[in-house]
Amino acid sequence: MSIDSLPRGSGTLLLVDDDVAVLEVTGKLLEIVGYSVLSAPDAETAFELARRNAQVRLILLDLTLPGFESSVVIENLRQITPDVPIVVMTGYPENETESRLQNQQIEGYLEKPFQPPMLLKLLADVLNAVPTR
Repeated sequence: MSIDSLPRGSGTLLLVDDDVAVLEVTGKLLEIVGYSVLSAPDAETAFELARRNAQVRLILLDLTLPGFESSVVIENLRQITPDVPIVVMTGYPENETESRLQNQQIEGYLEKPFQPPMLLKLLADVLNAVPTR
């Protein structure tokens, strides 16, 4: 599959993952297809970027960040950006992910490792379902 055949996107995404390689590779992919990407290697940076950047359209969040329960990270992001959809990416199976989320609402789930078309389709579907702010 060529880059030209991947779904295009636009707008600013907040990418949160403690794995620097995931931040770099996923961030680069998202930029190539048209998104602007704010990268956060930890929860505190994610909170700060979310506070300072009202234009964030979607948060792509690793489920496991050092020092924070995933439900706490999602709860804090919801307080800062209540209308911004959150897509969780994780290496855990979906049923374990659900138990870790403790009934936190998310708009999408992506199991790692994932293929670029899978990620981009999910992001497009979630963003298309959100009313324009």
